[in-house]
Amino acid sequence: MKIAFLLVAICIVSISESWSQKIGTEEVVQFNPRLERRHSDTLRGGALAVGQAITVSYTSMPSPSMCGRRCMNRAILVLSYGVVGGSGRYVHGRIAFDTEIELAVSGQTDGVPLWTHVAQPMLRLDGTTESVRPMSVWSLDVTEYSDLACTAGAATSNDIVVTINAIDTEGLTAEMVDSLVLTAELVQEYRILPYEGATLNCATDVYVKAPVIADTVHPVKLSWRVADGQTPCPDLYPTFEVEVLRLYNVDPNMRDSETKTRSVVDWRQAQRFLTYGPATSIEFTLAEGTGYYVWRVRPIGNYHPGGIANERNWGCWSMAPAQEAEIRFVGLSDMDIQQTNQYGTNKPFFFYRQFDRDKNWTFKRTFVEDGGGRVGIAEGITYASRLLQPLQVQTPVTTTADVLVQQTVLDYEGRPLVTTLAVPKTRNSAASAVLQYVPNLSIEETNSSARGGRSDHTTGEVNGRLTQFNRDFSSPMYVVVLRFSWLPASVGT
Repeated sequence: MKIAFLLVAICIVSISESWSQKIGTEEVVQFNPRLERRHSDTLRGGALAVGQAITVSYTSMPSPSMCGRRCMNRAILVLSYGVVGGSGRYVHGRIAFDTEIELAVSGQTDGVPLWTHVAQPMLRLDGTTESVRPMSVWSLDVTEYSDLACTAGAATSNDIVVTINAIDTEGLTAEMVDSLVLTAELVQEYRILPYEGATLNCATDVYVKAPVIADTVHPVKLSWRVADGQTPCPDLYPTFEVEVLRLYNVDPNMRDSETKTRSVVDWRQAQRFLTYGPATSIEFTLAEGTGYYVWRVRPIGNYHPGGIANERNWGCWSMAPAQEAEIRFVGLSDMDIQQTNQYGTNKPFFFYRQFDRDKNWTFKRTFVEDGGGRVGIAEGITYASRLLQPLQVQTPVTTTADVLVQQTVLDYEGRPLVTTLAVPKTRNSAASAVLQYVPNLSIEETNSSARGGRSDHTTGEVNGRLTQFNRDFSSPMYVVVLRFSWLPASVGT
């Protein structure tokens, strides 16, 4: 038998990959999010005059009893002097120019001077019709000047004042002076511990509130907030750890209904997620089947070296059943009543109905390091026929919130006949596409009088089916195919 290949088009996809390193038996966490606060102010144009000043302030820390212990690890004052084209009237390179400004940096509290830095920064700009230096930047470590610092100096203040000692704008046109901007920005980087004292005490310290999860939600979204009573904490932690556990029934007498269960909690078997950066929720595909689930979340600080690798940075778990606790539900309403009575507004349990439970599929999830508060997972699903032959492959694209789908069409003898290149599936009104089977993705069938076990790539007839490729997608991309045509062998069969 011969196999002929008809290549219609080839698509190249660029994939950006994050990764972690494993040395020996220990995992090295390469991403440790920084927690920053920024305060800035500016002077521009005619306001740039001797004696004028910019004030930036150290941001006070919230109550440790509500949000845990924290201190400022580092504070950097960044001064920039530049030509930014105010009002759109100045264009770089039009004429030659030069200007400089001399500044003084000091600290005050309630208007009372407390310290003065010895350095007097001088920022200079110049340009010709051929080259230009439109921006000058100067930075200073001012950590020691705040009592919020982990190690504070002798002289501290609440504010930093940047005063203009001298400025030279002679020879500049009014348009150029209007384009000048002086900016002061205070960047504070701080360390945080998810509890108040030196010893973890989950009975009195911060905790996490979890909402009710609907059983039809797909993908699953788990949300929380760090709070003391009803007051949310103004700062989030650099990492959150989430555990999700499927509760399997161990009672033979409760097998008559999927909404009945007697289970034993074993958190060692839970699926574990980490957020890489501050977050208030995670979203993922749940593929462990229909049934009851329990989950919990805890904040991870960066106060001690090592981040999540140092157990002294671990906070308290949200309210959830303890290890080896026995759970017994005789229905969905029983679950609601029990968790309300035991956990109040915290809702650690939810019932989930598996999507596409009537189809054959395999699900995979890859864990990578990420950023921006994301959980660093890459998911995918492959649907198969009753003989477990791959039919449809779906892969999410996190950067665009799309799902790429690739479809394979089999002939009557079970051989792959047509395979589409990956295309984004239709979202409809959803913010992002989800992993779920798409019927009639790439091919539509009509009746034909043709017979036999072969295909005709010139007419599109396949075993009596006339094929037409479907182009109903949210993307302007067309469905491009790689077609396989089986033809009779020249000698024998």
